[in-house]
Amino acid sequence: MRFRADCEHSLKHLDLLPREFGLLNEVVLHAGQTQAQIGQRLGIDRTTMVTMVDRLAAADWLERTPDPQDRRAYRLVATAKGLQLHLVAAEVMAAAEERLLNPLSTAKQFALRDMLACLAGMERSASAEGQHPTSGLTANRSGA
Repeated sequence: MRFRADCEHSLKHLDLLPREFGLLNEVVLHAGQTQAQIGQRLGIDRTTMVTMVDRLAAADWLERTPDPQDRRAYRLVATAKGLQLHLVAAEVMAAAEERLLNPLSTAKQFALRDMLACLAGMERSASAEGQHPTSGLTANRSGA
């Protein structure tokens, strides 16, 4: 909880929320992917995703372009202003992460990051395969 509050406070002067930074970060890292693809990767429902994209687009931080293969879909790309914001916000987030991890030794920080990356990768690949990330059980996609 302390980390979240630190991130919110640190990003406030940029008029950016942590989850908006997460969205902008994904758009920068995966330029040209569809809004649905990025929303799915971040675990953001469609309604929330539209609201977030609308806000970032209104601030001229990203733009939607129609997908040439699917006229119902939009591809997201950061604008020049969005790329500049991303550089500053990434530094702000890195500083917040450094404050969080500061009590740990450098070796423990690397170990923690490695484990978290491993868990994130397991979750992504398991959800793509329809499995629960930790148990290997098949997820019930019908919602029942």
